[in-house]
Amino acid sequence: MVRVGIVAIAKNEARFLLEWVAFHRAVGIRHFFIADNGGDDSTTDLLKRLDRAGHIVRFDFRDQHPAQLAAYNDIVPRLRGSLDLAIMVDID
Repeated sequence: MVRVGIVAIAKNEARFLLEWVAFHRAVGIRHFFIADNGGDDSTTDLLKRLDRAGHIVRFDFRDQHPAQLAAYNDIVPRLRGSLDLAIMVDID
């Protein structure tokens, strides 16, 4: 079985985040590594809850601007050996 994971960054994504995770789980993805870039909605709180429940792994990038490249450069090397394929996907 190929171990596939998604790496993404989230900012102001609370409205669709649960549906996004559920869809990708339904098509077979089990590993989610999400950089939290904050925002003015409840994205951070939702990501923290999903992380505590074991559905995702949350990384805090709320204080980094621009955050996307920094997040990918930090997260992807950590995955070496634990996944066969890491896909970088936008949440929106």
